[in-house]
Amino acid sequence: MKLRLLAIPVVLIASLLPGIAGAAVSDPIDPAATTAVASWGTNRLDLFAKGTDGTLKHKFYNGRWSAWESLGGAITSGPAAVSWGPGRLDVFARGTDGSVQHKAYSNGTWSAWGNLGGVAVGEPAVASWASGRLDVFVRGGTNALYHKFYSNGWSASWENLGGVLTSPPTAASWASGRLDVFARGGSNALYHKWYACCGNGWAAWENLGGALTSGPAVFSWQSGHLDVYARVANNAVSHKWYTGGWSGWTNLGGTMATAPAVTHWGTSRVDLFARATDGTLQHNIYSGGWGGWRTEVDATPTRPVQSYSRTVAMQASPSSGALVGPLEYAYVDNIGRIVSGHQPDPANAFSVQWTVISGNEAFSGEPGLLEQPDGRLQVSALHTSGDIWARAQTTKGAATWTGWIDQGGTMSSPVTVARQTDGSVVLLATDSTGGLWYVPQSNVAGPYGTWRSLGLTGLVGAPTAITGRDGVQIFGVDTTGAVRTATVFPSGAFTSWVSLGGAGFAGTPAVVMYPGYRMRVFVRAADGTIVTKAQDAALAWEAGWSTVGTQVVAGSPAAVLSPQSGRTEVVVRGAAGDIVSTGETAQGSGLWRDWVPVLQGGDVAATDP
Repeated sequence: MKLRLLAIPVVLIASLLPGIAGAAVSDPIDPAATTAVASWGTNRLDLFAKGTDGTLKHKFYNGRWSAWESLGGAITSGPAAVSWGPGRLDVFARGTDGSVQHKAYSNGTWSAWGNLGGVAVGEPAVASWASGRLDVFVRGGTNALYHKFYSNGWSASWENLGGVLTSPPTAASWASGRLDVFARGGSNALYHKWYACCGNGWAAWENLGGALTSGPAVFSWQSGHLDVYARVANNAVSHKWYTGGWSGWTNLGGTMATAPAVTHWGTSRVDLFARATDGTLQHNIYSGGWGGWRTEVDATPTRPVQSYSRTVAMQASPSSGALVGPLEYAYVDNIGRIVSGHQPDPANAFSVQWTVISGNEAFSGEPGLLEQPDGRLQVSALHTSGDIWARAQTTKGAATWTGWIDQGGTMSSPVTVARQTDGSVVLLATDSTGGLWYVPQSNVAGPYGTWRSLGLTGLVGAPTAITGRDGVQIFGVDTTGAVRTATVFPSGAFTSWVSLGGAGFAGTPAVVMYPGYRMRVFVRAADGTIVTKAQDAALAWEAGWSTVGTQVVAGSPAAVLSPQSGRTEVVVRGAAGDIVSTGETAQGSGLWRDWVPVLQGGDVAATDP
């Protein structure tokens, strides 16, 4: 009876909605403007660029690249960016009146744009020598270097540091109280000026030679070391460094149209970017040696909104004083909205309260729904950009939600969510090659970390995940139609993939767990029947697959261990759009009742249950 109550509101509401494909969205980047890059930690890169519409564009890497997002504003130069610590970004660009505009990211939220005044010729430069400290530099209207800093508030005015610059400046800091600024000057040479605190102040400009055809880029990965990059003759990028003395120039090749941008996330990793003369974004990585220039794809193909994707349902924990928790639902409708359902009375399907929680964002496929340890619901879903987005209730049971957080990923399948044995949450999805990736929370209820490959390609569709004895157990169907499984542990380690056999299987597997952490998996076979395989008391899988009756079905099964009877119950969409169900004849028997219809009165389901 409970299965029937779950199926009726889900499939009837979904079947009333029209099917509309998602529209493609693009964020074109100005190919003539310099790109900026910053990093706040290992495996994290944040790229910023000026869009052709004059807004600031942003994309990030945390194991996989996100799509470009627009951060608004009205800018007339390439940006500059820096991070003074994990989760913090500061971005600067020239505004339409020549002033320096500033936008900051902190605690998962972008600030509004702020105006720092000044008159900039080209993009600004920024460096940070400690948390809470920013030093911004511009080439002013007189071609001199101007400086403004932040330390518990912005300095009152722009400081004139002299010089005759023929390019925008660049800046870095190798220690607290130390600043190094570079720019192209007379005869296209590289000029350098530095600041050392505690009485030394600013040094005079020094000429480091060279023949630059763009402004430089600089970073420092340790005290006493500087790496400078610039475009030179034939549009190649050249590199010069300082460690107790200056090296000569080393040619890194490329055919670039803009000045380079550079950052690092450790002493052995450097990421160098520049826009090529053909308009593509080029990326060169140093990790013990330069890997050579490669094209980074600026635009990610949008994912169309999937028509009639199925609903996810769960029972939340009871509120204080309640005996049972409410039923919670989420689905993506046929125009890409995420709709949340709250059923306060589990025995009354007509008590469901439906709310659209996605704003104007568009999503595709079945979402993920899970309760965080503090009782707040978290919804995650495949954005039409290909990234996985997530948001949570502000408090347990609240009708309000936190802002969306783009978790990156560039995925093709809907997201799968699971809880680790330590209580933290894991997001899983497959990319365009069928490669399976996952991103864990850094700690229980904390932010998500970096996408990691699980070392398998060729999966079809979204995986299924369930919390096992030692970690999250994952199941998926590969391109041969076999079911494969692996375990991801809270440490981030994972087992090798094991094939459970089979051929021609399709759809998404369903899994239930019995006491003793024994699992049973269900999947649709090539002939349209549902087949199953279970573990024994030693957690060894049965040798073969057994058929769950002779019912021919069209969809993927859903299975649950009944909390009342202790029997396994299965529901699935039939070939005619009907919902049919079966269940064990006795607890743990592996023997099945005849399939019977769930829907009544000629109702037809548009989704899998």
